[in-house]
Amino acid sequence: MDSKKRTIRVLVGDFKDMETDIGKALEDDDDFQKKPDRTIFIRPELVPTLLSCQKLRLLLRLRGEDLNMSELAHQLRRKIESVSRDIAQLEGYGLITVEKKGRERHPRLAGDIQIII
Repeated sequence: MDSKKRTIRVLVGDFKDMETDIGKALEDDDDFQKKPDRTIFIRPELVPTLLSCQKLRLLLRLRGEDLNMSELAHQLRRKIESVSRDIAQLEGYGLITVEKKGRERHPRLAGDIQIII
């Protein structure tokens, strides 16, 4: 990851809510005045898919740790195939990046993640 700290904002709500309730709340909150590097909008029914307990545990484990896929799976007590599938999905949403070091793949958070419901 580059030296600049990136911010990724995940907004949960119906699309009509994005412009009204959530937009107004963000305008009024000084902590969220800084424009994020990336914003992801998701409908409430997709939250269990994108942010399941397993995926949240995975994201939390990646904070500040440099683990390869096998080490990550071991620490999470999950099969590497399941972790790889979650990594691919989170990478597709832009929440993580995967760096290759020789034959090993090292997932990393793509930046600070803010989840707003």
